[in-house]
Amino acid sequence: MEQTGPRTPYAVYIINKDTIYCVNGNDDSPPAEVLGKAGNWPGFGAIAESAQNLYVAEQALYKVETWDGSYKRLGSGTWQESTSMAWNGDLYIIQRGSLYTADQTTGKYKLLGKAGDWQGHTSMAAVRLDRDGVNSPHLFVIQNEKLYEVADDGTYTRVGIGNWYTPAYISAIGEALYAIENSRFHYIDGNTGRYTVIGEPVYSQTTAFAGADGQAFAIDAGRLLRINIYDGSYVKLSDGWDGPSVMVAVKDAKCR
Repeated sequence: MEQTGPRTPYAVYIINKDTIYCVNGNDDSPPAEVLGKAGNWPGFGAIAESAQNLYVAEQALYKVETWDGSYKRLGSGTWQESTSMAWNGDLYIIQRGSLYTADQTTGKYKLLGKAGDWQGHTSMAAVRLDRDGVNSPHLFVIQNEKLYEVADDGTYTRVGIGNWYTPAYISAIGEALYAIENSRFHYIDGNTGRYTVIGEPVYSQTTAFAGADGQAFAIDAGRLLRINIYDGSYVKLSDGWDGPSVMVAVKDAKCR
């Protein structure tokens, strides 16, 4: 069921075909607006957002301004082959099978946990949860068909007994976790790992997934979709999103 009345604005930032695009996610049939210069991002691997700033792990780590697409390099690290990134106070990046934390101002980074623990397809999200009477941020990774919670020192614990078949995608939406896996849209209890399937199995070719408080978006079979988090239904926003993509959604934001 689609929302009625005034819609909350969401800006959806997508890297596809070496270019960052911005799409107003709660408009009907919105155009894709190029952010910055087309072709600037040939080696992209992961994207995250904090305070309406974008962070891209590409050949290096960059902070990207959402108002004009200008960017600056953070630190001297190289970040080719990054597979996931999330913001959890600092930036957390999985690159070549290892998890790092990077300062979002300086780009200074350090290895978390054991090198090589996060090989293959990964998807990462940070979410605030109420646990033992305390509301605090927690970091989760799906890898090797399992959901893990990662502690500040890089150690990790499996959450729940569900199997999350590759490729699975996870995102924080408000103070909850959602995932697309095995064609289905899921709600996940981050404290227990228990999940609820929402809607029908209609997401069989998903290549990117992102959400913000109250709304989810996905690229599936080359279509950009807006997903209703309550019943799992979707509205197609546009076509033409074939090939590898990464994306992030920002609430209360619009393309400039």
